[in-house]
Amino acid sequence: LICLNMAEQSNGYVIGQVDYDHQEIALIQQNENEITSEDSDTLDCEKRNNFIARALSESLRMAREAEGSREKKDRLRAKFGRERMSQLKMEHSADVLAAHDSGACIPPCS
Repeated sequence: LICLNMAEQSNGYVIGQVDYDHQEIALIQQNENEITSEDSDTLDCEKRNNFIARALSESLRMAREAEGSREKKDRLRAKFGRERMSQLKMEHSADVLAAHDSGACIPPCS
C-alpha cells in the first residue's frame, strides 16, 4: 500500500516529489481501499474454506468413530447376546450413578 506522507501546498499535496490535487488523492485512497478490500475478501474466503475443510474432516472422523463404536457393540452383542449386554449396561449405569451419588466420582464427572 502507498504510504501518504503529505505536505499541504495550496490546493494540493506533495507525495514524494509529485504534486497531487484533492481529486487525485481521493482516487489513490479509493484504489488503496479496493486493494485492501480484495485482500480482505481473499483472506475471508481462505478462512472460510479452511473452516469448512476442518469441519468436514472432523465430521468424517466422528462418523468413522461412531461406525467403529457400532461395530464393537455388534461384536459384543454377538458374543454375549442381547440379554447379557442389557444386564451389563444396567450394572454399569448403577455403578456410575452410585459413585456419583456417594461423591466418590472422580473428574471429569460433575
